[in-house]
Amino acid sequence: MSPLEIFSAVFGLFVLAMIAASLIAWSIALRRIWQGGDILPLENRTPVGWGVDGVIVALGLVVLLANAASFVAQRAGWLELPKDPQQTPISLSDMSTLLSIEGGSRIVACGLLIVWLVALYRSSSIDLGFALRWSHMATGLLGVIALLPPIYLLQAILTAWWVEYEHPVLELLQKSGDPIYLLPMAVVAVIVAPLTEEFLFRVVLQGWLESKAMGGPQPTDSQLPQPAAAEQGTPQWQQSEAAIPSTVLTAADTTAAEDPRRVPYWPILVSSLFFALAHLGHGPAPVTLFFLALGLGYLYRQTHSIWPSLIVHFSLNAITMIVAAVSMVVGEGL
Repeated sequence: MSPLEIFSAVFGLFVLAMIAASLIAWSIALRRIWQGGDILPLENRTPVGWGVDGVIVALGLVVLLANAASFVAQRAGWLELPKDPQQTPISLSDMSTLLSIEGGSRIVACGLLIVWLVALYRSSSIDLGFALRWSHMATGLLGVIALLPPIYLLQAILTAWWVEYEHPVLELLQKSGDPIYLLPMAVVAVIVAPLTEEFLFRVVLQGWLESKAMGGPQPTDSQLPQPAAAEQGTPQWQQSEAAIPSTVLTAADTTAAEDPRRVPYWPILVSSLFFALAHLGHGPAPVTLFFLALGLGYLYRQTHSIWPSLIVHFSLNAITMIVAAVSMVVGEGL
């Protein structure tokens, strides 16, 4: 058997196993929905501290640093972009350089954003979604099993009946057949892109939307109203209602921000829409990525963690790159 035949056989068994596991996962999920429960338990959380300014700063940093890095690279002679990409396609070496620049600038932008959020809002690792729990890792693996088979099926249907999937990086790799450019592109596609996109779209954007819908961040003890000076020596039961901290008055009246059961679903739709729009120009990819993002957003909503959605996103891109790499090395399309 040829290497391609061996890979095709192994990959075919992997696909069949994933489909079977996905069907089992969805049967369990639908049963839980039918019984009136959640697919996954909703974990307690407090709303994140940043507002729309966090989203604006995130977007500004990504765009500014990417353009600045590209400008510097072109002036230094490291990168040469065609004036008319339609007439003169970008070379594989320049595409590799461009992707490396964009990936590096995204990492720097996210790093600066984290510093800004921690310094200004005292955001914790839980707020930023990076608090690691083994249960979140297991949830991510379950997400891979449940989400990837239907996403690939939808992609295949759209490609066959609507428009062919297009990705300039994969097309250049397959045309060139040069594996030297595979490693930097794989690092950007499999590691940098999932990490930065999940942080920006799920943690920063969806986290802010959830916080806004839940009433915003809760005040700290120092920010709570304190009894008036004249009443500080008076027993609490004799103080006026206005002088008693709100936490005493509303112990039985939980607000939306304090009740995890009232975390809304619409932020998932909004963040998924922006995630899909960010991938315009890749054929039917925005459609499939919108539905993928719905699943990723649900994982974030239930866990308030970046790890489950990151594992799914990482797995999706890794499988795509593996197929592209094998196709390039063997010299045939799969």
